[in-house]
Amino acid sequence: MEAGVALLLVLSSRATQARAVVAHATWCRARGVVCRFVADQPFRGRRPPTLAWTVLHSASPHPSSCCRKGKGFFCSPHRQRTLRAQYRYLPALHRAGVTQLRAQPHLHWIVVLDDDSFVFPTNLVQLLRRYNHRDRLLLGELKPSGEYACGGAGTVLSRAAALRLNVPSCIARFQRRCMQSDWMLAECARSSGIRLDGSHGCSSCAVEGSAAADDVLARSLKAGCQFMQNAGRHLSQIPTNFSSPSIVHGYTQNVELVSAVLAQRMRNASSLGQPQQEVRQEHIEENRTARLYI
Repeated sequence: MEAGVALLLVLSSRATQARAVVAHATWCRARGVVCRFVADQPFRGRRPPTLAWTVLHSASPHPSSCCRKGKGFFCSPHRQRTLRAQYRYLPALHRAGVTQLRAQPHLHWIVVLDDDSFVFPTNLVQLLRRYNHRDRLLLGELKPSGEYACGGAGTVLSRAAALRLNVPSCIARFQRRCMQSDWMLAECARSSGIRLDGSHGCSSCAVEGSAAADDVLARSLKAGCQFMQNAGRHLSQIPTNFSSPSIVHGYTQNVELVSAVLAQRMRNASSLGQPQQEVRQEHIEENRTARLYI
């Protein structure tokens, strides 16, 4: 089936805008995808003319109200620091995503992801060709319980699913609750009768580093999984770009390393004369350019 065009909604910030520049200069230029970056502040300095940067603000609980007596899920320094950012995802989906779909019929998919993820667009487009954008569907790396898709590995919504969501209602329901963005999106999707499909996950959601978990991840990669959370120390297991996951999420602190290693794998695959290298050569040059911004 024709995949149409996938709109990639990339959640970024002024502090991490260098990642947005890297993405814009590399995988955002591929055929079959278009990127829009969403942040809570204007771009600092000179923004590349074609980099779409949307600024929005959202209401959220105060981080301290989600950590009572110093114990609980939201009490870690990282979750306290990033809690407010969690509440930008649904407004971004509504303002920068659904409104774009309504105005542009050729957009068949929305992919919500963070700016510390790396996308292999050709692989993503090939995956989406297996599905009908008229079906109400959410794809991603689901938790083993099936509750939600781990946001770092990307969440894909079909056109029908995105247009079905009552995002303003979900925003109003969740803005006073202590939640993570992927929890909100999954609950919003379920309340709208959207099917969650985790069949292409890499079994990497909340990997804890045990030998058993690493073995499951290795088998998933070998089987051709598409959504990988927290690549970090698992980089050596990721195959070349032509058989890699469609979306690879790296830890915040080493996203540049993750991107550089994956870009090198692109070059290696191309030098081996693998299929579609004429398409990838353009991306290789873009990666060389992008590293000037890091």
